[in-house]
Amino acid sequence: MESVTVSEPKTKQFSAILERIYGRGKVLLVDEKFEDNIILATRNIERLFVTDADSLNAWDLVRYEKIIFSEKAFDRILTRMHA
Repeated sequence: MESVTVSEPKTKQFSAILERIYGRGKVLLVDEKFEDNIILATRNIERLFVTDADSLNAWDLVRYEKIIFSEKAFDRILTRMHA
């Protein structure tokens, strides 16, 4: 995924999209940085944890069943690993 964006900060819409893509289980969403609409749309989804690439740690990676990375987040993580 190139980036994580939503046009409106609607939890119900984001939850429906998440349900269609991943069904059940805990999901970790990682991006380079998040716009306010994403934070507002995801904050009440219990099975979803949102973090930026600079805050991601090994514990986050092992405790979630599914992980969604944006391209920018993935590049940032690779940069951190090779620094």
